[in-house]
Amino acid sequence: MKELTFFDQKGTPKAYSEDRETIYSFSGTPLGYLTDTNLYHFDGTHLGWFDSGWIRDHKGNCLLFTDEATGGPYLPYKGYLPYKGYKNYLPYKGYKAYAPYRAVDSSSWSEISFDHFFKID
Repeated sequence: MKELTFFDQKGTPKAYSEDRETIYSFSGTPLGYLTDTNLYHFDGTHLGWFDSGWIRDHKGNCLLFTDEATGGPYLPYKGYLPYKGYKNYLPYKGYKAYAPYRAVDSSSWSEISFDHFFKID
């Protein structure tokens, strides 16, 4: 199974997934998890979708991309990968919220910051 690296609109590597389920920051913090195409925070909040190599927000805008990204906005040059920190323990998964109706995929970048999207203090 190929590891996924998630890059932002500037090409900065922001997160990764070794199992295509749990997403970690490079500091080792668990950020969320994927179930099918849905992306959830560990508190059960639906964050967005992962499809065609893109993480999209609730408006259908692109927040992060992987090497598998197709469609969407123009891709920037990708930065060098940082070293991975030790993984923190996975938090308990809360009850999953219902996923909202999916917005039409946009070819625009999201205005939501990475930290705000993943609820990082």
